[in-house]
Amino acid sequence: MENQRTRLSKRLLKESLIELLKNKDILKLSIREICETAEINRTTFYKYYGSQFDLLKDIENDIFEQIGKKLELTDDKGNSLLRKRLVNILIYFQDNLEICRILLNTNIDEEFPEKLFKIPAIRSNLNKHLANGNLTKDEVEYIIEFIIKGGFSIVKKWLNKEKRESPQELSDFIIQLVFKPISKFKQLKF
Repeated sequence: MENQRTRLSKRLLKESLIELLKNKDILKLSIREICETAEINRTTFYKYYGSQFDLLKDIENDIFEQIGKKLELTDDKGNSLLRKRLVNILIYFQDNLEICRILLNTNIDEEFPEKLFKIPAIRSNLNKHLANGNLTKDEVEYIIEFIIKGGFSIVKKWLNKEKRESPQELSDFIIQLVFKPISKFKQLKF
């Protein structure tokens, strides 16, 4: 368990990195700059992190952990549960707009979107909702890939808007966009 001083030092370093990433590429950031901004010495930095990329990974892991918690809701079933979980995630993104915009809009970590949507709870939730359909395993995988890529693009566009729809409105839109056509998928003829 981390003590209060450790948590404070890490928080200051994370805030420092986020602040610096607003105007500078991570490849051009030095540990010295991060430490000066955080008002922490480099020895303390290296006590917890090996590089600015390790610090970034810790920030990402915090986000993944929080999103995982948002997906733990279990008080409803079906689409209302899916909606509540999606709304909670969107509220988290909105409440952490600055770091989410930085991570989603830059090439700081090109794998971040993939890692975000590969959170096991997200995949298992999608699998649960698609398992009831008359779909093959391959069709489910294709649909999940489509949902993940499309969902990421929608959320990214939404986060970049100054006047955003509410998380509830966006959640309803995404669910209608994705699951209504899928429910009729096997009935479509081309």
